[in-house]
Amino acid sequence: MTERIKSSLLDCMQAYARDHGSLPEGGDMDAICETVAATHRLRSSEVRKVYDRELRVWDAV
Repeated sequence: MTERIKSSLLDCMQAYARDHGSLPEGGDMDAICETVAATHRLRSSEVRKVYDRELRVWDAV
């Protein structure tokens, strides 16, 4: 399931980047997580965990 969620997130993020010229962040990323959650019948918090664990690029401190 994690791979399917990750794939859906990447698809949505790429579509966003094509349309806006940048990667989604903040509220836009929340909306993407909600869309993917609805598609897979999950809670958006579950999708957000996959994003944070698998895809998020953390800022170097």
